[in-house]
Amino acid sequence: MSEMRLGARELAEKARTARKDVLDVAALRLIDIPRPGESFFVKDALFIWAPDDRTPDDGIVSVKPTSLGASLPGRYLRATAALGRRPS
Repeated sequence: MSEMRLGARELAEKARTARKDVLDVAALRLIDIPRPGESFFVKDALFIWAPDDRTPDDGIVSVKPTSLGASLPGRYLRATAALGRRPS
């Protein structure tokens, strides 16, 4: 998996309810394992907890908490808008 792509309404709701006290990716890594789907703002990026994801940690799109081993699932994924054609 790469970025988490969400529709405009869902993305707006995740942004509205996101924790805004996480200063950087290093601080995000230290947060206790959150509820599935919980969202966090890190600078200008929105991350959402995906408990089943195993994307390699690159610190940009996918962030693994320090409390989890590399082979265990659970990543914070950067959220972006799902852009596509509207049905005609």
